[in-house]
Amino acid sequence: MLNLNESLLPSGGCEKLFVWGGLILLALAGWKAASYTAFQLHPEWFEHGKSGQVAGRLQIKRLGLSVVVVNGDDEKSLSLGAGLVPGTAPIGSDGNTVIAGHRDLAFRALRHVQAGDVVRLESADAKSYAYRVEDTRIVNPDDVSVLASDGRPKLTMITCYPFHYMGDAPKRYIVDARLIN
Repeated sequence: MLNLNESLLPSGGCEKLFVWGGLILLALAGWKAASYTAFQLHPEWFEHGKSGQVAGRLQIKRLGLSVVVVNGDDEKSLSLGAGLVPGTAPIGSDGNTVIAGHRDLAFRALRHVQAGDVVRLESADAKSYAYRVEDTRIVNPDDVSVLASDGRPKLTMITCYPFHYMGDAPKRYIVDARLIN
């Protein structure tokens, strides 16, 4: 008969430290996923007296993508959903509305986006806008030309690339779409 205390559990202090460290990392990863999911379902739970945290919701029906868009692109914001990049056009207005999201959370499905896909963007005041994807491209992280505006209503989505990369990805995946309604 197998005795767990003797054969499967680590015996030395260093091994125990690694096991506990691994368990803590798993718990933190689970908490991050749980927080993200809870925010997607009930963003109002996270307001804590702050108004204007939620900018809207982005949906691409063909991909099954539906994500809350928050104001800001800092790490805290992007851990909750996609983020409206500060200094870019507000949702539904003239100019370039730029939304960023993590490739392993909010924008995981973007790897399958195609020209012609329809992106629905609903603002916090419940106004709905439809955009059609024109193209995708890969750029360097320091390429700020993706933020540029030609004055016409446009949506740019940004995530890290390659999608399967572990750690800080070396490129950015850009999806360009134009307002159709």
